[in-house]
Amino acid sequence: MELQIDDVSKTYSDGTEAVRDLSLTVSKGLIGLLGPNGAGKSTLMRLIATITAPTAGTLRWNGTDIVNHPTTMRRVLGYLPQDFGVYPELTAEEFLDYMAALKGVPGGAARSRIDRLLEIVGLQDARDRSLGGFSGGMTQRVGIACALLNDPDLLVADEPTVGLDPEERARFRALLTDLAEERVVLLSTHIVSDVEATATRLAVMNDGRLAATSSPEALIDRVRGQVWEWVVGRGELGNVRDQYPVTKAARRPDGVRVRSVAEQKPAASATPTEPALEDAYLSLLSGPSSPR
Repeated sequence: MELQIDDVSKTYSDGTEAVRDLSLTVSKGLIGLLGPNGAGKSTLMRLIATITAPTAGTLRWNGTDIVNHPTTMRRVLGYLPQDFGVYPELTAEEFLDYMAALKGVPGGAARSRIDRLLEIVGLQDARDRSLGGFSGGMTQRVGIACALLNDPDLLVADEPTVGLDPEERARFRALLTDLAEERVVLLSTHIVSDVEATATRLAVMNDGRLAATSSPEALIDRVRGQVWEWVVGRGELGNVRDQYPVTKAARRPDGVRVRSVAEQKPAASATPTEPALEDAYLSLLSGPSSPR
């Protein structure tokens, strides 16, 4: 199972360049597509799902061009879009029955598949409840079950944890991790914690381009020895932000404790500290880790 994206660009009719010369190869496991809002992640998801076509470049699934042969992808794809919606008057089971029919899953196979999926997503006890009474996390789990109706080889989830509380987000991440053992799972998010403990590989997007692709550990190693903490006066924080990517700022009685990335020691009182994925990610988005 392999998705190959080669020199793909997408320019909309208004001239917006949403994706620019992007190349990426992904295989089995959970791949985190990380980037700020507006980075082009959702456009890339729609390109992979064959909802829209690239302006340039090619996308291949197991060697087959999915732009020219989109059914090749659609047969093996499970897609959870950012704006996933449900019919609130239907129960979870009724909704999945309806979606299975739309996807062409045969009735007998659909029944056993729905039973299994409700168990996988932890909703077997809520199968007869109306979706209108579901929490955000429960609704997202229905979305995952819907995306898995055709037992896809590739599962694409676009910003699936937005609006979820911390407990629901953790449960959802664990579910995606389990699903990635048997398929390719591509998780798009701007929340670092969604991927730092779950992704086998990361692709960081910014301004439509691929800023980096590596394992989380390798990305963290890029800023090892460049992460610092020190206390500044409250009036100095703005000046520090102007010079360095600040990854954390916590108010204290004696000022503000700043965590930042810099190639050289940024202040006489700064002490080195162990890097985290968020340090590496924000450093990438900010450009070089030396003073700006």
